[in-house]
Amino acid sequence: MRDVAIDLIRIGALVGGLLALTLIIGLAIGRSTWRGRGRPRQWARQQGWKYSWFAERWRPVARRLTWLGGHLGPAVSGTFDGWPVTAFRVRPRSSSVDTKHYVVVAVTVPVPLPELRLRPRTWAASLFGSLDGPEVRTGVPTFDDQYLLQAHDHAAVRALVRPPLTEQLSQVAPMPILMSGHWVITWTAARDMPAAIDQLLPTATLVAQQFTTAAERQS
Repeated sequence: MRDVAIDLIRIGALVGGLLALTLIIGLAIGRSTWRGRGRPRQWARQQGWKYSWFAERWRPVARRLTWLGGHLGPAVSGTFDGWPVTAFRVRPRSSSVDTKHYVVVAVTVPVPLPELRLRPRTWAASLFGSLDGPEVRTGVPTFDDQYLLQAHDHAAVRALVRPPLTEQLSQVAPMPILMSGHWVITWTAARDMPAAIDQLLPTATLVAQQFTTAAERQS
């Protein structure tokens, strides 16, 4: 009996050690994936931007991106080429390392814009796009073949998204765009927040400029 008890103690100690090791590894992975390879606070300091841990102010934007899900992470805000910008991370609710993390960049524009969603046209977007609203065709074949444009106010969007804006957008690297009020928003799946911001900023602000110019020309 004594030998059996000793064996049970050894097995218990081994199992406990394995569980502790698994927990430590899980915490390390979680910390790494949450922060990403880059450090948002350090990046913000280098850019002269403001860093804040909570992105609650941007929850209305996150609600528009419900398919991203998860928790709002740190936010950084500043200017890029004269445009006010805020970027934040959306961390998935799942702790799986395979679950995607997203970085969202929101550019503030001086004129109100109609609400719309613009994304590269793919078979998946065409198949499931109806879930995000009715499609709007601009009548410009090259643009309509490249992008899936969705909005509820077809008249307002058609009045805005027309030449020369359609030609300008066709020359930009395709990226998902959500417009709402004074925001032009884009996002990408990424764990490295600073690298994702650096990747998105030039195109996001260019698209904001193009939409702003078109809206000012229209008014």
